[in-house]
Amino acid sequence: MKHHLVLPFAPISGGWRRISALALFLALSSLQAAETDNSATDGVQVVYHDQLAPSANGALNGWSENATTTAPGDGSRYRGPFQAQPVALSLNGLPVHSWVRVRFNLFIVGSWDGSSRVWGPDLWSLQVRGAQRLFFTTFGNMGDYVNNNAQSFPDEYPWGKHRAWTGAADKNVLGSPRMSSPSTRRELNDGVYPIDILFPHATASLVLDFTGIYDDPPSERQSWGIGDLEVTTMTAPPVVDSSELPGLWEDLASDNAIQADDALWKMVATGNRANDFITARVAEIQAQVKSGARGTPPVTGLEALRLHRAHRIIRLLGIEGPNASFAIDHLVPEYFQDLNER
Repeated sequence: MKHHLVLPFAPISGGWRRISALALFLALSSLQAAETDNSATDGVQVVYHDQLAPSANGALNGWSENATTTAPGDGSRYRGPFQAQPVALSLNGLPVHSWVRVRFNLFIVGSWDGSSRVWGPDLWSLQVRGAQRLFFTTFGNMGDYVNNNAQSFPDEYPWGKHRAWTGAADKNVLGSPRMSSPSTRRELNDGVYPIDILFPHATASLVLDFTGIYDDPPSERQSWGIGDLEVTTMTAPPVVDSSELPGLWEDLASDNAIQADDALWKMVATGNRANDFITARVAEIQAQVKSGARGTPPVTGLEALRLHRAHRIIRLLGIEGPNASFAIDHLVPEYFQDLNER
């Protein structure tokens, strides 16, 4: 049987968002499995695809909020605009699975000030209710200003320090009016981010909590929204050969935030092997510290950021008990101090 590869772009009105490395990786893995075993992809099932169509009885289709928007600029449709508020998606009756993939377009609209200590931070989070946090990060739409041009995404706040719009597929395309009057010619800044993530999950119910966290007044018309969200359950993650782990570990220290983020999510897909590999690498660093081969502080710069990303992988996997995170606590203690303050 011949299998056709369907590239998993995120479709929207008026165009296509950037394909993610994880999306291409998952598609190629599925195709490779199908070529060797026609039943290998039976455990992959799209269980939810939000096309913003209201149900016949007016229900919220699993969402806690039902607002929808069509962008006047490029015609994009999405759920929102939402303010500094929680919004939940609840799914029940999921098939037997051990992993979940979630992908969507995140719309960041208005004067988001990223990681600014003066006007921000303007935060956004996504968490599996009762389980792992997937994102706790900042977004910046003010990259036109030299003194307000920093965000954490695709890393977690406050450790990622990247330029505004890093990782955005589009910027300043939605055409949202700055004022409520349609006669104004000035439009709000915006960024559209393709999100594509994979994490362990095995229960029949899934609740995703999306939250905007900022203090900007409503007059600034700062908002966010979710478009073209799709949830897929999987009985097993895509296959990642163990020989790839050293290269992915190196990529975690890349100053290219997107390259590092792609490596992070690919390592998540390796499950416990990622935890074992990270534990071994951290043990090597500890041995160097003990022998006096490292100065003070022992870990700085991009290597410290790699350890932040490694700890995030462990948290995304939901691994508890003794693991590399306890060692990272001593190597980069300020990271854990900040986690305890959140």
